Amino acid sequence: DREVRNYRDTAQADRNRSAAYAKALLSRGVLKPTGKTYPCLALTDDDIAFVDAAFHSAADAMADARLAVLPKPKP
Repeated sequence: DREVRNYRDTAQADRNRSAAYAKALLSRGVLKPTGKTYPCLALTDDDIAFVDAAFHSAADAMADARLAVLPKPKP
């Protein structure tokens, strides 16, 4: 419900949503461990493009799922 600006903000995140995001990434071929994540320096440009697409796709899926459960506005 607010912008994440630093590590303390991530520590206060909704753990269920974080777990759902990690699961969405895994289903797209990306293993994201819990906690801090550091990029591998051996990634190729293709690897980075793959991970970037997976992150965006997982985020879009999470947003779509959230919109599906929100109450519909009254006309």
